[in-house]
Amino acid sequence: MKQEEFPSNWPDSPLPQSSPPVWSPEPAESSEDEDEDEKGGVCTGQLVEWTAGSVWDTYAYGNHDDDSVGWTPTGFSGSTHIRLQSTKCRKFLQTEHEEMQGTCTFCYSILNSAELRRFMDRSNADTLPHTAWKFLTTRQLKNMVMKSRKRTDILKFKACFHIFSWEFHTEFISQLLD
Repeated sequence: MKQEEFPSNWPDSPLPQSSPPVWSPEPAESSEDEDEDEKGGVCTGQLVEWTAGSVWDTYAYGNHDDDSVGWTPTGFSGSTHIRLQSTKCRKFLQTEHEEMQGTCTFCYSILNSAELRRFMDRSNADTLPHTAWKFLTTRQLKNMVMKSRKRTDILKFKACFHIFSWEFHTEFISQLLD
């Protein structure tokens, strides 16, 4: 069996071969043939102030089921900020401008996208009848359940009232006929 070769900054390890190698904190020497895009920092996505309310209550997470949204939520800062990463994100910052922004151009463009504005507007709006559940926020789903429950209670009351009035009516008529 061939012994695995480790970089020179990795100490020899007494661990068996099936164990992961022990890593030394010394920085590895950079090679000249590194890809140009890996020299920059890492793109962590764009932090967005979520003005619709709490991201836990007003973000429609169901929209991400089929990857039709142009971004993915990757983090949160409190209940009013969400970090979004573009589906086109380059993962590494490639220009000085991107280094200054701290995000790649694709992630930065989320801030001014019409898609994000529509997404936020839908999060604030009342739901339309027959809207698919995946487009709704937790708050909107809760409101729809409450409305549905109220309608059910009203229908139960009406049904009981009609049954009671029918029974009363038939009893009254039978007393008149006696």
